[in-house]
Amino acid sequence: MAYVDFPIKSDLDRLAYDEYRQKKSLFSETWIPAAGGILGYMSITFRNFHHNKPMFTGIWRCLITVPIGVAAGLFLRDRQREKSRVKWAAHQHYIELHPEDFPPYPPPVKVGDTLEPWYPMRNGW
Repeated sequence: MAYVDFPIKSDLDRLAYDEYRQKKSLFSETWIPAAGGILGYMSITFRNFHHNKPMFTGIWRCLITVPIGVAAGLFLRDRQREKSRVKWAAHQHYIELHPEDFPPYPPPVKVGDTLEPWYPMRNGW
């Protein structure tokens, strides 16, 4: 089995290693705004159901609340990302100021090095 050199050797490397943390997909970009739009649509649909009206009565309300829900979703997504950036920056700054609290990671140990010798007992208990 070949040893793979993992690029993370300390906590600062872990914070700087953004390949997986910053990888964005279509789903991660759109699910919060889409949820806001669906919530806006469902609120009007539930309102119509609650008032015993047909489902698409006052469709103009849906046309107003869906963009409002999408805008709210975009706002919440950006706010959450900014809070995450501030948190990661604070962690990185603390690690830079106090390196003695974060020793470098030990070298990885292979499973074969951790096994103890095994002596089978074939005579039962």
